[in-house]
Amino acid sequence: MATSSADPWSAARLSFLALLPPGAHLLEAGCGEGDDLCFFRQQGLVVTAFDARLAQARIASRRSGQPVRVCRIEQLHSVVPYDGIWARGALPAIAPDELSDALTHLTGLLKPAGVLYCAFLHPSGQFAATGSTPADPSAKVHLCQTRLDEDGLRRLIAPLPLQLQQCWESEQADGRWLHALLISA
Repeated sequence: MATSSADPWSAARLSFLALLPPGAHLLEAGCGEGDDLCFFRQQGLVVTAFDARLAQARIASRRSGQPVRVCRIEQLHSVVPYDGIWARGALPAIAPDELSDALTHLTGLLKPAGVLYCAFLHPSGQFAATGSTPADPSAKVHLCQTRLDEDGLRRLIAPLPLQLQQCWESEQADGRWLHALLISA
């Protein structure tokens, strides 16, 4: 299903929330400046967040009023499994040859029947650069390294204990995106 709206992330957030239990504990992987972190906290959810970039983590922490860890996906360890993982920012920034390991690691952090949301630039879409690089925060270079379509996503998750619950595409100012909700087995 393809969607288009003023805020396509809004539809993704609502679809993700609909699959979570009340009072869910979430992990936001790659929280950026904290837009989604603040939204989920406003919904009354407990959120643990991290970003690989110190500057982004500081902004997210200041905006949300909570600590934000600075680490990469593979560096995150937790003794408490999560009800859901929102990985809008982290997975697209990972090199294609590292993506399977990162997704495997995140899957291991989920409770059984936990929900993982991810989004990737679609290979067929045009792309306008946004974001910043760690070396130069003023540079407008998108950190996205991996592009996937639905077939690519299905191949990626085939060996993992994840099932594709829902998949859709949206047109956004910075390109065409593939959105997916995955459920852990």
